[in-house]
Amino acid sequence: MKAFLRDSVVYTLSLYLISLVFDGLGIEGGAQTLIIAGVIFTLISYIIKPILKIITLPLTLITFGVFSFFINAILLYLLVIMVPQITVTAFAFQGMNIGGFVSPPIYFNVFFAYIVISFAISFIATAIKWVFHK
Repeated sequence: MKAFLRDSVVYTLSLYLISLVFDGLGIEGGAQTLIIAGVIFTLISYIIKPILKIITLPLTLITFGVFSFFINAILLYLLVIMVPQITVTAFAFQGMNIGGFVSPPIYFNVFFAYIVISFAISFIATAIKWVFHK
């Protein structure tokens, strides 16, 4: 139960932070929607993610693990279906210039928006779990 609550808080915080960074993730309804989404995303990750990993094991092995990004995108799509206040839409990354490194503007359609946002959620969730690990 403790791990479930911890993961729910981590996914809730990850969804909130990603909604601030990317315009493609829309959350309506405030904190209540975020908490419900975090709990549902945790349930999806606990129940459906292992099943998808087993089913897609050959594809994951062939692509050296790259297919796991698609699994995370599928989980995000299931979250969007289950919580109608959360939307994923196409968005444009405006680019950046950090220390002479210039990134051009990039447009992400809905398919790639799911992949980019799910990657970002996984990255943020892993970073938060790493920081607060015992």
